[in-house]
Amino acid sequence: MTAVPALTIASNNYLALASVLAESYVRHHPGSSVTCCVVDEPNPAVDYGALPFEVVFARDVGVPSFENTAFRFNQLELNTLVKPFALQWLRQERGARSALYFDPDILVLRPLDFEGGPLPALSRSQACLTPHICAPLDDDAHPNEITIRRAGVYNLGFLGIRLDDSTSAFLDWWADRLWHHGYLDSGNGLFVDQSWMDFAPCFLESVEVLRSPALNVAYWNLGQRRLESDGRRWVVEGEPARFVHFSGLDMDDLDRVSRHQDRLRTSDRPELLPLLEEYSALVLAHGHEELRGLPYAYGSFGPEGPPVPDVARRQLARVDPRALRWPTPFDVESPDSFYIWLTEGRELGDGAVINRLALAIWEESFGAGVRFPDVLGGDLRPFVTWLKDAGGAVPFGVDASLLDSVEGPTGPRAKWPVELEPARLPSGRSAQALLERYDLESPGLLLDWLNTPIACRREAPTLTRLALLVHSSREDLQRCYPDPLGADQQRFAEWFAKRGAADLSLASELVEPVKSTLEWS
Repeated sequence: MTAVPALTIASNNYLALASVLAESYVRHHPGSSVTCCVVDEPNPAVDYGALPFEVVFARDVGVPSFENTAFRFNQLELNTLVKPFALQWLRQERGARSALYFDPDILVLRPLDFEGGPLPALSRSQACLTPHICAPLDDDAHPNEITIRRAGVYNLGFLGIRLDDSTSAFLDWWADRLWHHGYLDSGNGLFVDQSWMDFAPCFLESVEVLRSPALNVAYWNLGQRRLESDGRRWVVEGEPARFVHFSGLDMDDLDRVSRHQDRLRTSDRPELLPLLEEYSALVLAHGHEELRGLPYAYGSFGPEGPPVPDVARRQLARVDPRALRWPTPFDVESPDSFYIWLTEGRELGDGAVINRLALAIWEESFGAGVRFPDVLGGDLRPFVTWLKDAGGAVPFGVDASLLDSVEGPTGPRAKWPVELEPARLPSGRSAQALLERYDLESPGLLLDWLNTPIACRREAPTLTRLALLVHSSREDLQRCYPDPLGADQQRFAEWFAKRGAADLSLASELVEPVKSTLEWS
């Protein structure tokens, strides 16, 4: 068997998973090496030399303006962004001529040199990919084909690629696109590193799509594949399973299979439970209980500062995407730091003070621009009250200390603006971005606000702010239900209560206000 090096990528809190992957790969591919690109800073609690793989830190694989990049992208985005850089590093620094990339939450069960597998594929092709699904999805569960299409046809938890002159330009292109656009923003067709790989069969001369059901077995294809033990080994559709991807597995709730789906439960598919239990035990045996609590080095301002909210990351991406002004945006000390720029108060008179972070929240918050249109004038007092006292900043993960400089005016209380009008709902990109930011499986403080009824032509069925936001975010819904508050009220409410609830994995409390008023409910 030809020894092909493997690459994985993880932050410190995922090193136990990466260790399980590495050991399983080497067990079935003796003589092969595994490298883990650690997207974090060295932590004294980790003995990197004792890990079953070579460690290279993300700041050392050639990512331009690394600290600025680590700030602009959140943890998930940065872990995926470094992938092409780490592959090029393997080629340039370790002389690798090909590599297999695996997400750290993968377990290799059998050798990959079988006919139809990745190792033979790399002997005749420049790259090999595994599709999310190999047949249509015909149920109403999540994820569906639309969700998968937005995320990308191929799952980038696995990639086989040659590392030679024939793929170098492709990897450079991919790295450049991710450095500029590697965000999780499916409303704009961006899904971190993954959606870009749809271009691979167009840009490379030979890309092999691996359709074996034994490869990359995961929640997105387990609705179409039977994974079970025959007493000696795990098999899929009669073939020995080669590797399983435990994406989204909650080790405290194995019945759920993955937090990213609602199609499967081990209570319905009990044959899956022994493998989930086996994998969880392996990960815990490698110290996951201790490692998963390690802080992410790029998650806060300075070593002891407040957490960096995503709204601040997006602000930096908007004002300094090429690291020309703030190459080290985590800095909180220098007088021209991004931290000072973001949080310093600007006096508006009458005791009123605002900062740029507060204004960024106002710009991005669903409905804030409508409720408080004159945010620098008569609406500043209620906006500040909403922001600091009524939980307006909570969905943005903004630490209260970042808003210390913000104060409402000391003059007479301004009149609160009218309630949100459907005609002024955000639409398109902004609506999609808001939906992605909210945790619709556990809405918490947003529940009552999202469930507020919107006035429709008929009293029933009820449509809520959330339902109208979903409608505003999707052109397909606007085509199917062009008049949701009038002629299409019933049909759109039915879609929201059934298909929409599944597509978006909505908490039942967000569905019930609509569902309970439908004639068929």
